Amino acid sequence: MSAQEDTIGVGMPYSEFIGLLSQKLALSHGPGDKLLRVRIFRRFSLVPQQVVSAIQLFVLTRTRVNAKPFSLIMTRFSVRMILLFPSLLFVSYTTAQVVVSGDVRNRETGEVLFPATIRIEGTNIATVTNSDGRFELTVVGFPVILSFSHIGFRSDTMRIVDSAPVRTRMTPVLLELDEIVVTAEDPATSIMRKVIERKKAWRQDLESLKANAYTRLTIRKDSKIVSVVESMSEAFWREDGGWREILKAKRMTRNMAEDLEVPAVAFIDNLYDDNVMVGGHSLQGVTHPDALETYDFKLASRRKMDDRTVYDIEVRSKSPRSSAFVGTVSVLDEAYALIDVYLRPNESFLFPPPFRHFAISFHQQYRQFGRAWLPVDLRTEVSLNIGILGFSIPPIRSEQSTRISDYEIGVAVPDTLFDSPEPLISDVASRSAPDSLLATAGVVIPLTEEEKTAFSEIDSTATLDKVFKPEGALARFVGDDGTSGGRKGWSVRLLPYGWYNRVDEAYGSVNIRSRSQNGRTRIRTEVGYATGHERWSFGGELWRSWGDDRKNRIGLGYRRGSSPRQTSDLYSNFDGSTGLFGGEDYFDYYWLERFYVRGRHKVRGLKLDLVLVLRIEKHESLSKTTDFAILSDFVQRPNPAIDHGNLRSVTFRVTHDSGVGPAAIFGERRLQLLVEHSHPGLMDSNFDFTQLRFHAGWRFKTFYARRMMSNVFDVTVKAGTKRGHLPPQRFGHLDASLERRHNPGTFRTLHENPYEGEHFFGVFWEHHFRTLPFEFLGWDALVRRNIGLIVFGGHGRTWISDKRLVELGYEPQYVDQFHHEIGVSINGLFGLLRADFAKRLDSSGYTFGTSFARVF
Repeated sequence: MSAQEDTIGVGMPYSEFIGLLSQKLALSHGPGDKLLRVRIFRRFSLVPQQVVSAIQLFVLTRTRVNAKPFSLIMTRFSVRMILLFPSLLFVSYTTAQVVVSGDVRNRETGEVLFPATIRIEGTNIATVTNSDGRFELTVVGFPVILSFSHIGFRSDTMRIVDSAPVRTRMTPVLLELDEIVVTAEDPATSIMRKVIERKKAWRQDLESLKANAYTRLTIRKDSKIVSVVESMSEAFWREDGGWREILKAKRMTRNMAEDLEVPAVAFIDNLYDDNVMVGGHSLQGVTHPDALETYDFKLASRRKMDDRTVYDIEVRSKSPRSSAFVGTVSVLDEAYALIDVYLRPNESFLFPPPFRHFAISFHQQYRQFGRAWLPVDLRTEVSLNIGILGFSIPPIRSEQSTRISDYEIGVAVPDTLFDSPEPLISDVASRSAPDSLLATAGVVIPLTEEEKTAFSEIDSTATLDKVFKPEGALARFVGDDGTSGGRKGWSVRLLPYGWYNRVDEAYGSVNIRSRSQNGRTRIRTEVGYATGHERWSFGGELWRSWGDDRKNRIGLGYRRGSSPRQTSDLYSNFDGSTGLFGGEDYFDYYWLERFYVRGRHKVRGLKLDLVLVLRIEKHESLSKTTDFAILSDFVQRPNPAIDHGNLRSVTFRVTHDSGVGPAAIFGERRLQLLVEHSHPGLMDSNFDFTQLRFHAGWRFKTFYARRMMSNVFDVTVKAGTKRGHLPPQRFGHLDASLERRHNPGTFRTLHENPYEGEHFFGVFWEHHFRTLPFEFLGWDALVRRNIGLIVFGGHGRTWISDKRLVELGYEPQYVDQFHHEIGVSINGLFGLLRADFAKRLDSSGYTFGTSFARVF
């Protein structure tokens, strides 16, 4: 595993998992161009696969945000960025030493005004009040003039001559309504049309920015604060390079990792952008050029801000299936600019299991800097509930407060910041006291009393994995397995394995796997015994990697034991154990003694994986040894003989893989070509053939591509051909289903064992409509449960010459025609399963079956 890859795994220790969970959720709504990679690995203790898959999804479903200064190329972040939730954003930092503090209230009612904006006159330095109406602002000296503004109130200025607390009382402004003229178009539509036009004019002039950013993330279990994280950065943006930031200070409660470094600007959401990424959904912004086609805007009210009118406009999407927002926006008259927005995703904001509930809302304010209207704050509230049958994580809530200040527009940005793709550079002022700047009043949004209590009372033992300890019957399987964290030297794992079939009968083995501390050397050994033919199996392999990202690898290995004759990308020996329960064995078997040398080289830029293998093998036939089955007297077919002899071959395989995770979860984006050649001149091989195999699997987005869970079309093409005399143990195959267990990439109406032949060709496809059909029908109960619809099909055949059919000595699964089938699935039953119905088209026949749900 390279250092550039974060890992979420099945069986990951829970202390790592709960931290990565929230880190990835934090990434889920920030803009990004580059996907973080995620790998799956297996350990004894299990984090449920559904939970792992859902977290992976948040990382891997983000697309480019069409935003000018608020896009960011995301690369990688430390695994120890623990619990950053969906809204780490953008605020401010300054080093002045004189502080002005106070509160802002309604003069008539005494209610606090939140968030009111306080600015130093003649500068771009500003802050906002917290939920208690309090503010702190650093100034360079006295006297200084502060301006106070809030929609619906008359702006005020005060001359401050010392550091005594400022008590500001703002006067509400009564709006005298003009006579309303009824037109065919709501006035709000005309207003938003002007907002969009004005935005085009000022947005195109932005070339570079500099600002100071502060953000505070408060995490809660139920209503109680369990963690607070703050960071402060100096941020730079360039149109051709995105954001870079220099971390200046940080502070967090004692239960967080001391070396945690949280970007302040990396996760910025600017709701003025054309597109905003939220939880993997690309939501169309309310000022997008096509917003008038997506949204219904309705004038709700008008207020005053000094002598200018502010229009409050209700926002709703015309279609509940569009990836869009609902809420309200406030527009300043004459300038036709957004100055305040309250927005949340609409009902198309859907998530698969194990997400039982995920809700997020935004409140953002804007002020004018030069010609541009830029955000001065952002408030985000998130609630999250994760669980499946027998496993749940306590509900998680987060609140994020952001301050953005000291904008400088059109400034020269240091080129050195863009020499590295890393968006975050750490320059914490004092390593001995890394939060010293944050501890100085006047730099941050003031803490609430509850947050102050959290900083003083939360101790280092109240770690987040303890606070969010999983619940349910499966929770006991989630825990540290002792295989991670601080180990030196070699790691060793002992893995039992086994299966049952008509040839081996019962087979049991022990695998010992070990690797060096840096992971560059790996050793695996296996010893097993089959009760049927009463023979021992054993083997081992040694791998050594080197180069950047371990792009080069060489290995050698030996194995002696039974091996399936059919090749399958979907099934293992264990999957083929259907005979134990009265089904027909899926595989045939032969005795294989093999030594091999394998070399591998990765071309990272082209996403190519090149593999060259030399095989020295000895093949022998095996006979059936048992018909035993539990509660069944089914008689298994004989195990066919193979072509005996010594096989020497060279295999070359080239793979292009641009997928983002396991194909069964995220779909494939893979092309692969394999060539194997054997000849008597190659170390006296008894075989003379060349075979060519091709695999192509690709996923295409179709409808509602803005959604995290867009409609997708998955297609897989498998083909193979040969020259010379191909032994049956090297035939190509097209997979069947395992009894009533169906899998994508198989013929559902074909049971027992796969098609085989010297040549083969197959096309398998699925279109995942997700919940869309039921959304159109208005069946909301199914939509809420993430019940979806899949249409699938399979088409293909194999070829065996008439002469070869006579020579085989057994009857293969073979028909001299194409197999065609089509079917439909109800997906997401109980959050875990899908139910299939498939109909054979080239002949009579149909089948029902089930498999695991295609969640993603």
